[in-house]
Amino acid sequence: MTNSTTLKYIRPHLQSLKPYSTARDELGQVKGEIFLDANENSLGGVIGRAVVNGRNIITGEIHGADDSNFPDLSRYPDPHSTELCTSVSRLPGVKPDNVLLTNGSDEAIDLLFKAFCEPGKDSIIICPPTYGMYAVTADIYNVATHKVPLQSDFTFDTETVLAQAKRSGAKLLFVCSPNNPTGNLVPKNEILELQQQFDGIVVVDEAYIDFAPPGSSLAQDAANCNNMLVLQTFSKAWGLAGARLGKVIGNPLIIKLFSAIKAPYNVNCLSQQILEQALERTDELKRQINDLNRLREELVSSLKQVPCCETVYPSSANYLLVRFKDGNKVFNFLRSQGIIVRNRHNEPLCENCLRITVGSDFENKKLVAFLNNFNE
Repeated sequence: MTNSTTLKYIRPHLQSLKPYSTARDELGQVKGEIFLDANENSLGGVIGRAVVNGRNIITGEIHGADDSNFPDLSRYPDPHSTELCTSVSRLPGVKPDNVLLTNGSDEAIDLLFKAFCEPGKDSIIICPPTYGMYAVTADIYNVATHKVPLQSDFTFDTETVLAQAKRSGAKLLFVCSPNNPTGNLVPKNEILELQQQFDGIVVVDEAYIDFAPPGSSLAQDAANCNNMLVLQTFSKAWGLAGARLGKVIGNPLIIKLFSAIKAPYNVNCLSQQILEQALERTDELKRQINDLNRLREELVSSLKQVPCCETVYPSSANYLLVRFKDGNKVFNFLRSQGIIVRNRHNEPLCENCLRITVGSDFENKKLVAFLNNFNE
């Protein structure tokens, strides 16, 4: 069977699909020493290296604990993560039936399209530069994407968004806050204005909300609202990117629907048990968030003194968007030194910009030292 024969069986709109490119996809074969590209918790997270009830789940080694609590991998996990949803709901102060645990936020994004969008008919609105998975998922489901760029200062153009929504009848409006890659927090009153006037579902992606000032989240608003959902993740501040854990917060009707259309056992038992352990360490979470926010502000101050750096944009996340005189040259120079950051040069409004994850004190100082030695 030739490739052309196989191709004819594939849905036409997928034959030219441009897939989402992760930070590690872009890395290719280059090996790095310091990874400041994927917005992971550079301090290691609340659990560290995959230890559940004293057992390293990779090696099986016991670390001073009985292994009787190690999950039975011959059994399926709780399909609805019932006890965990109860525990997780307490974090934003909502009820258990307002929460669904997901296989990372990306599963939640997928569920949005399954629940609300008719392929080949419906559309969504995004405001670039923003997280690329919204548009990629729309392409996969054959749903049109309307782009309303952010303004030059990375703020929302609310009037234009609402005008586009009225023209297009879009079903979903994605608001990333703090926004990736720009780092800025969208004011709550602006999002609530959009929610009140948008005839569809407003999706607030709060992947980095733990680093923002207290009271910034819209989780409680979403729990009591008919047309707004909040997405959060345990990949960033909690340091559980490898466990693939996210959550959707919304009204019980939508949560019940999502639970019905998700994969039967979407959160595996190892991830569930890891999250149980993490939820017992909220003091460590707060400590690491405070440390990372302090390190962020120290990094801002240092970068502003770097000759090749033009602008360090304000951030309420664990990363910085930085504009350089020649971003591509700086990016390639850092790669040659084993420091991996994310090149955002080709995104709207981001010419010569690199997105830099806040590292440990050692990593940040090494980054700044190399940038000070960069020879244009």
